[in-house]
Amino acid sequence: MLLNSPPEWISTELDTVNFGDERLNTRAMTILSDQYSKPQETLYGSSSDEANAKGVYRFQSNEKVSEEELLKSHREASVARAQQYSVVLGVHDTTQLAFSNQSQKERTGPLQTKKQQGFLLHPITLFTPEKLPLGTVDVNLWSRDEETFGKSKDRARLPIEEKESYRWLLSYRQLVQIQAQLPTSELVSVSDAESDIYELFLEAHNTAQGPTLLVRAAHNRQLENEVKKLWPSMEACSTGFEIELEIP
Repeated sequence: MLLNSPPEWISTELDTVNFGDERLNTRAMTILSDQYSKPQETLYGSSSDEANAKGVYRFQSNEKVSEEELLKSHREASVARAQQYSVVLGVHDTTQLAFSNQSQKERTGPLQTKKQQGFLLHPITLFTPEKLPLGTVDVNLWSRDEETFGKSKDRARLPIEEKESYRWLLSYRQLVQIQAQLPTSELVSVSDAESDIYELFLEAHNTAQGPTLLVRAAHNRQLENEVKKLWPSMEACSTGFEIELEIP
């Protein structure tokens, strides 16, 4: 039996989802509601009964269902929430989805080694400066080519569009679109040291009214209008604040 009255926030979050079949739209809400009630379970384990568990399989295998359409509705709801804040952080980074013990997975590629197979996932999630998550607005998923894996010298001569580092530019371009929908908010693109690349800085420099860049430095770059470079300049600064982390 499909869920007739999902929690109000689920109806809001998936308000504009349209798979071309109202039954699929309702099924999406059912799956999300079941997962919300049992977040520790898998999609199938969280199903309220066997019929709904089978519905999950049918939903995932239906050709009308796409992650683009599902994310589109969530993205719109996320941007609507972000419009309430004067500063919004667009945090993006890459993580690995490992399926080494599931040889039947198709289209996987090497991760750290050729034996370790899986996908790479690069999402963008919006946060407030107070660390309140507002939602995920973009997801980039890919797998590495077995034949070119480990040939870093060859990749060095490739254009940025053919490198994995191109994901930082793609994510920034997505945030440019989000910034256009947040005319009264300052959107800050937050990324780690892997994104300390010239092409990203050039992209931001050439983008009028684009998001602000906040990048964790990886290179001792020359500072603008100064003789000093980055590292000695930072070492000469007084401590702004300290954060104590407990590492288990």
